[in-house]
Amino acid sequence: MNELVNEWINKAEADFRAARREYKVRNKPNWDADCFHCQQSVEKLLKAILQQNNIEFKKVHDLTVLLKLLLTLYPGFQNLNNDFAFLTVLAVEFRYPGKRTLKQEAVEAISILNHPGKILLKKIIT
Repeated sequence: MNELVNEWINKAEADFRAARREYKVRNKPNWDADCFHCQQSVEKLLKAILQQNNIEFKKVHDLTVLLKLLLTLYPGFQNLNNDFAFLTVLAVEFRYPGKRTLKQEAVEAISILNHPGKILLKKIIT
């Protein structure tokens, strides 16, 4: 595994830890930040796999766009499209005034991160 792939993985793990920390906060939790870090963690894992497989990608934060690039290698990932679309919306739309995420959305975001995130990491390592 090359150094850049390792760096993507390290950054993904850092976002995962940040999401888990914020999720556990009981006094004034920031669900927006929690959801953002969930999306960021998956985004960086996707980019690590793309990098590992020498697939070029642009600076994009839409997980479904990144997933589409991976489907030629891992067609089984297609079932993650809805989850990744959900994370993309949470990370982008709720970063601006007028909208905010709720605890139930953070619960779902963490759940998505726990399941697909582990699948993606295993694909990188193997």
